[in-house]
Amino acid sequence: MPRVFIGLGLGGYFLVVAAAYVGLLKPEDRPDLHVLLAVFALLVCVLVQAAFFTYLSVAGKLIAQALHLGGLELSPLAILRRLKRAGTRCVFAVVISVVLVTATGGATWREGGESPWHLISAAFLFVVSGASLFREYVLTVEASGLLRQTLDAYNARKKLDRPRERKD
Repeated sequence: MPRVFIGLGLGGYFLVVAAAYVGLLKPEDRPDLHVLLAVFALLVCVLVQAAFFTYLSVAGKLIAQALHLGGLELSPLAILRRLKRAGTRCVFAVVISVVLVTATGGATWREGGESPWHLISAAFLFVVSGASLFREYVLTVEASGLLRQTLDAYNARKKLDRPRERKD
């Protein structure tokens, strides 16, 4: 999952960069192209955040279930809570910055002029999105490692608990 996540995240980030480039290049020549590209980029960004949050939630459920069913020590649940908390903060920051840049962009497009607030919110989106992409990748790697360790421990425990078959 980390490789898939980083690919999707970088794709969304580069779409945001492309939308900004088109918007800054000559906004009066192609305002519709900038708007369409920006809407697509922001949708991709939000979908990446949804995929990241879903992965953390599903991995967390699998880890918790394996720990409880396998009778394993529950210490990974504290790590899992930390990962979910950090991930939720990242998702919140990105979604807020997407809403901010969308609102200022929509107002700017409706008024037909240029807005420094839209440029500031776009710069904020670049910074937040880039920092969150890196942090979310680290969290995804950590969550997938924790999931792998938990499932390996669960499988090892099940092999020990399985009665041996007798050969007659």
